[in-house]
Amino acid sequence: MQWRLVFFSSLRRDQIKMAALRGWKFVGFVSCIVGAIGLAVYPVILDPMLNTDKYKSLQEYSKIKRDELQHTVKRRE
Repeated sequence: MQWRLVFFSSLRRDQIKMAALRGWKFVGFVSCIVGAIGLAVYPVILDPMLNTDKYKSLQEYSKIKRDELQHTVKRRE
């Protein structure tokens, strides 16, 4: 068999063969997509819901800082 470079623009639609994902390959592909979405969503959505104490303390700390900044701005005016 002789290998050669083929540009897709020169091929007809019926000449391009795509790999069909069937059986365990399809399950693996879908699992990778679901896993990637799960990894992206966990620290943003699920972790604050499961560990509320940590995020409550962070929110209180940032609220204190915000109040201090607002008071200093009001004093300057």
